[in-house]
Amino acid sequence: MIAPSSLTASQLQELRSELLVERARLHRTIETVVAGALANSQSPEFHDTSPQYDAVVPTDVDARFDAVVGALARLEAGTYGRCNNCDQPIPFGRLLVMPEATHCVGCRPRG
Repeated sequence: MIAPSSLTASQLQELRSELLVERARLHRTIETVVAGALANSQSPEFHDTSPQYDAVVPTDVDARFDAVVGALARLEAGTYGRCNNCDQPIPFGRLLVMPEATHCVGCRPRG
């Protein structure tokens, strides 16, 4: 059984809004990069499974987009705000800074 998050409904709504804004921003960035590459490409096929996509979309942008989409999915599933490692609540302050966080401060990957 999944332990409930310690976040209030208001906090969850605020974080959901932040995630939606960030997803839209990252999506626009990816579209702009892909449109520019497509304009310079001879290939009529250019999408997120094309080899050219990986070459033009920065890895950090693509990874952050996936993380934000994953956070929204966890929010919908009711598992958002729990550490993937220790299953303790991730503090609201950490989620405000990094709403896609999957680990509490103590368990966050270092490096």
